[in-house]
Amino acid sequence: MGAKRASTQSARFHQLTREVSRQLDLPADDHVVEHVASLRLGRESLVAKMISGDDIDAGQLLRFDEALAKYMPASKPVQIALTIAAKTKPKPAKPAFVESEFVKDSRPNAPASLVGSVVWSGSNNGRGAL
Repeated sequence: MGAKRASTQSARFHQLTREVSRQLDLPADDHVVEHVASLRLGRESLVAKMISGDDIDAGQLLRFDEALAKYMPASKPVQIALTIAAKTKPKPAKPAFVESEFVKDSRPNAPASLVGSVVWSGSNNGRGAL
């Protein structure tokens, strides 16, 4: 192992030690913290070999996971709040008369007619103009 790789591994070990110390709420120099940090570093190294295309022993990776599971606290359950709102039907749009006027039919005794345009006050569901 080269000096540069050893330096990188050492720096990563100290970083993992700080992370594990916070996670387990133990001092960084506690032997359990150092043990878990070593396991995590070993697992990371094994995964890095696998990613680079080297053959690895999958059983060894599983053993790292089993050993780490014994030390790491269980994750907190996720809480989800769900609110269901009642579905309400939209009120149908009612027409509003615009420019309406009564027009007298020229025939004798004919009733008055309503002439004008209708404008909807709500949506007509994209059906176009009336």
